[in-house]
Amino acid sequence: MYRIKGRLNTAIDLEYDEKLRKNCIRVMSYYDQAEREDFVDLTQEQMDRLERFWKPYEFIYKVDPRVHRFYMNVTGKFDERYIPEDLQKYHMSRYFMDQDYVEAFKDKNFTELILRELNTPKTLVHKIAGAFRDSSYNPITVKEAVDIIMEQKKETDGDKIAVMKPAMGTSRGSGVRPLGRAVTRNEVRRLLETWRPDIEVQAIIRQHPLLASIHEKSVNTIRVLSMLSGDRCEIISIVLRAGRSGVFVDGGNRGGINCGITLDGKMKGPFHDKWANTYETHPETGFNPEGVQIPGFDRLIDTIKTQHLHFPQLRLISWDFSIDENENPIFIEWNMKGDTQLHQYNNGPLYGERTGEVLDEFFSHAYREVEQNGVLYHEYIDHAEAAGLAEPSREIIIGESVHGKPVTKIAGKAFSHQEEVEYVSVGKSVSEIGYLAFSGCSSLLKAELPDSLEVVGESAFNNCRSLKSVSPLKGVTHIMARAFQNCASLEKVIVGDEVKALGCRAFSGCKSLLEFSAGTGLARIEDRAFQGCSRLEKADFQSKEITVLARGFLNCESLEAEPIREKCRFQGINCFKGCKDQNNG
Repeated sequence: MYRIKGRLNTAIDLEYDEKLRKNCIRVMSYYDQAEREDFVDLTQEQMDRLERFWKPYEFIYKVDPRVHRFYMNVTGKFDERYIPEDLQKYHMSRYFMDQDYVEAFKDKNFTELILRELNTPKTLVHKIAGAFRDSSYNPITVKEAVDIIMEQKKETDGDKIAVMKPAMGTSRGSGVRPLGRAVTRNEVRRLLETWRPDIEVQAIIRQHPLLASIHEKSVNTIRVLSMLSGDRCEIISIVLRAGRSGVFVDGGNRGGINCGITLDGKMKGPFHDKWANTYETHPETGFNPEGVQIPGFDRLIDTIKTQHLHFPQLRLISWDFSIDENENPIFIEWNMKGDTQLHQYNNGPLYGERTGEVLDEFFSHAYREVEQNGVLYHEYIDHAEAAGLAEPSREIIIGESVHGKPVTKIAGKAFSHQEEVEYVSVGKSVSEIGYLAFSGCSSLLKAELPDSLEVVGESAFNNCRSLKSVSPLKGVTHIMARAFQNCASLEKVIVGDEVKALGCRAFSGCKSLLEFSAGTGLARIEDRAFQGCSRLEKADFQSKEITVLARGFLNCESLEAEPIREKCRFQGINCFKGCKDQNNG
């Protein structure tokens, strides 16, 4: 099992998630099913290249050489960067596409509302959860729905008057039913009433003559894979999908074939079918794709780039468009998992030159849980983070490395409210203690912290009421808000020259704190940083000037405030009220 760090912290567990395991086995079985007698094996040099490229990721995903052997034999080119189908479809898609939004946007009945700026086929009827609606989503009866569909006969002179699609749960053209000119009212009514609770009925589009010439019986589409990177939309791969054998749809499961399209809009041969058989020309019409320019291509790409920017939750989208007689793009559908093989047959590795960058991003957000000496760690591609205890213990010893990767952080809430813990030792590779990491460890007496530590996170030791001592914080640069709030037994704190600011309430409520010293870098003390440190007698700040915000030393009854006040370049309200030598802040 491993997890993808993010809003949902998605868990991927092939061992116990039976559905996911079967899906991965199913898509990977394709490489065996497509095996041919003339396929040759990878050479040792190619295997070595493959191992080197994928080795950084094997702690999460072990690549199957069958994938690269397959693509080498199909395309004639070996490339270690080919993406396995299961990795893209069932692993990486969970990172690049927020799964809540993927589910929300699946329903074709509402796509035209979500993508209302796009040119789409004319909608005739919606069937939503068994209820009928017209193109404007107004309630209609089944009789009225039949009337609308049959009226469409007058507006088209083709052999098909409309197409009926399942609104959800389909892919690659499965379930699409064209309605021919000879269809009767009773047949239409029967389909509407008995076939699925969610259906969309659309008029037949008139595609551009060039696309129609490839195979006139089908709607031939252009599939564009686009990816968001920050505020930019990049086109990753483009293919043409065409029907054959008189079938209306162009999907590979229905016999469709496909070819590549360059990033400047020119088709390139050969055609491929689902099983990677190649055809220099369309096997029925003789259409030769090589070098043919897609009509209206620039308009299509501009449309996709504009629209994709509206959906930052969906970083990777496969768009299916046709082109009409006036070279305008017609949106057919979108999906959030795509078809890895379709692109890699025709255009090489899915992410091309960006493959390493994309894999690094995904795997840098994926981690697996590892136990080492009673401590649980999150192992990432290049580092590890301490994340908790395997079982309750009086001691927490955080190591320096996991499987050779440095432990750089104690994760947020990692050891929160471990009330039995009395002693903590942090390895010298750790640079950050996260939010609430040790908060509420009420029995903690001592924390040995390394010189490598740079950040003590918000509320990291909040309410560690028994904590008496921490190591000098020599290299710390940030002590965040409430970092040591209510550490009522803490007696002495030393920080080095690197700290620039003490966060809001950083040491408030440290009733036993006698001495605090900071180096030359400290320039800012946030509100209430030392409020209620009633025994604080010595506060040694070596910097020349300090900004102290409101109530910074409120009710520090044992503190001589004047030496600090003299350094203040700014002083907030009631900064020193209640101090030993002050009556009014």
